[in-house]
This record gives sequence, C-alpha cells and structure tokens, in this order.
Amino acid sequence: MGFAASKDSTFNVIGKGKAKIRTVVNGTERNITFENSLHTPELRSNLISVSKLAERSIRVEFDEHKVLVKSANGDIIMTAK
Repeated sequence: MGFAASKDSTFNVIGKGKAKIRTVVNGTERNITFENSLHTPELRSNLISVSKLAERSIRVEFDEHKVLVKSANGDIIMTAK
C-alpha cells in the first residue's frame, strides 16, 4: 500500500516523463498527455498540479460535487468527483 500526500509528507520520485490518460466527457473519448509527469509509486493516488495547468491556460472549476477542467477556449476536457 502506498502513502497519501499530506502536509509535511515526503515521497520518492523515481522517474519523469509523459503520462497518458483516456477520459470520457459527455460521451466523447479524449486522450490527454501530461508532460513532465513525476513517477511516484509510493503514492496511492494520482495528483495533478492545478497551478501547472493554469500556466498552460487550462481552467479548473470546483464546486461541492465535482471538478471541471476546461481548455483555454472553454471546452470541458476532464471531470472528477
């Protein structure tokens, strides 16, 4: 079992590269590639840096039930609960 990232926690980074995921938004399948992703096998969850997305003009909107990740032109490219 891996560790969760929490305040003041540390974990090992054993590699850096591209991470590819497939998402489905409103019935449309999308392939997304995250550049400069860190491989941290001790963590049991995947983390996405909101500030790194913002640097690329990607918007992240939170409400009490979900998260929407939108491209610069407003298209929803990923969702999460």
